[in-house]
Amino acid sequence: MRKTTLLFVFTMLVHFLFAQWNKDTTWHIIKFDSTYKYLKQDTSARDIWEIGKPSKTFFDSAWSKPNAIVTDTNDNYPANNHSWFDLYLTSDNIIEYYLSAYISIKHKYDTDTLQDGCYITVSYDHGATWRNIIHDTIGMNNAFHIPNQDNHHVSNLYTDTNSLAGQKYGFSGNSGGWVTTQFGWQYAVAANKSNPYDTMIVRFHFISDSIDNPKEGWMIDNIRLHTIRPTGIQTEEQPGFQLYPNPTSGIVNIKLDKLRQNIRLRLLTTTGQLIEQRQYENRQEIRYERNDLSPGLYLLELKTGDQPGVTKKLLVK
Repeated sequence: MRKTTLLFVFTMLVHFLFAQWNKDTTWHIIKFDSTYKYLKQDTSARDIWEIGKPSKTFFDSAWSKPNAIVTDTNDNYPANNHSWFDLYLTSDNIIEYYLSAYISIKHKYDTDTLQDGCYITVSYDHGATWRNIIHDTIGMNNAFHIPNQDNHHVSNLYTDTNSLAGQKYGFSGNSGGWVTTQFGWQYAVAANKSNPYDTMIVRFHFISDSIDNPKEGWMIDNIRLHTIRPTGIQTEEQPGFQLYPNPTSGIVNIKLDKLRQNIRLRLLTTTGQLIEQRQYENRQEIRYERNDLSPGLYLLELKTGDQPGVTKKLLVK
């Protein structure tokens, strides 16, 4: 009886701590029933993505009726296909990107298990370069995690054992029904209306090899843009700070919201690579100077105490 009681108390304590560390705020849910200006489809003749009412055997209806985005609403996918559509993350639909940015999708997939499938990439440089999200150092390795719950906020995502055509990694086979997949970033590089230099794009790919199989492809609905951030169990609020001038030629002033102790400052590339780390005590203003930086976009992360860092974009001209 005592063991049962202790187990119950422990379970309730874990549940309480778990709840204290989660606050989920939804910004947008893309249901494909109206135009969403931050979506862009491939305009080439090979593209088979369609927004509409699915009319197939497995893809028989949308998650939120009537519409979803489908690799053809009526027919099976063809051989030798690569189709994609983009989701732009901007300061309009990622309202609090400096905290975290998460994407969850409802989806079904039905593909040949040898080479055909679907995968997701991200670009931080207007689409010049892309990386699979499972290899994205910002998204997968530096995402905010609940203590002792590694990768808690990444769910039902493929791994690098799920090999597709062209040495890609992604979903393959039959999902068995609707699946909810979620992934995210501790901070996102979102577009700013007045600054065209920082654009983050998430691309959803479908690929098939040369063997024609009577399969239905990929169907996605209810793309939810949201944040997951810690609440409760905090000793100090996250620091607020301003950067000026920004863009800069190498010298930037950092003004904090108040006098802060134990300040840790990190300069990173947009792919999460650490360039430099500095530490300060008892400051409200900091003069940060780096004259050797190449022109481009960087991330400046500021932490105080034990709180998660706050990250802002820094443009060097």
